[in-house]
Amino acid sequence: MKKKLAVTAVILLSAVSYSPSQLWANSDKYEEREHGEEHEEEYENEDEYEEERQEMPAPAPSRAEYWYQWSRSAAAPQSVETLPISQNGPFGIQEAGKERVVLPVIPREGQLFVPIQEMSAYLQAQATLYPNSGIVEVKKGTRMFVVRSGSKVIYENGRKTPMPAAVFEQDGKLYIPLAVLANTLGFTIAPSVGQETIQVRGEQVEA
Repeated sequence: MKKKLAVTAVILLSAVSYSPSQLWANSDKYEEREHGEEHEEEYENEDEYEEERQEMPAPAPSRAEYWYQWSRSAAAPQSVETLPISQNGPFGIQEAGKERVVLPVIPREGQLFVPIQEMSAYLQAQATLYPNSGIVEVKKGTRMFVVRSGSKVIYENGRKTPMPAAVFEQDGKLYIPLAVLANTLGFTIAPSVGQETIQVRGEQVEA
């Protein structure tokens, strides 16, 4: 009898299962039903998070902020590393062992910004944009992060963490500091730039 019930349960579960393409076929409906109850609630409390940070004693300033390494610090840096790029435009990015890709790179606020979806795809991560809320969710293996346009807050594996500069939109694309995206997904960036190419290494970094 128990065996018969178990077989029946498996058949019923198989009948109501959905493929990933079906689940993501309409991102706006998913956003209203699921995303709105999850990531929207996280960002609803962002103002409280900023107020709490202001009420707390100011942390000691970090020694420096680098475009190639995310400090994860809320403190204002004493110095900012000079950027290897001074103007907006296409620039090469290459992961070891892979072909070089050319992406639009924007130098801004001491960081090199790259388009989230294109850079994520190059690093073989899945990026999902929710256009109604300006939120992007990026996943690669066990690593994931969520960011929102206009915000300096990132949810890194569910943990709220400050970024050195806010995500912004330009020409229909959302941009994020390269170091934030790469480090969160487990990559490091070479500090030296040669032949108009930024080198990305697939090494693990501490989260």
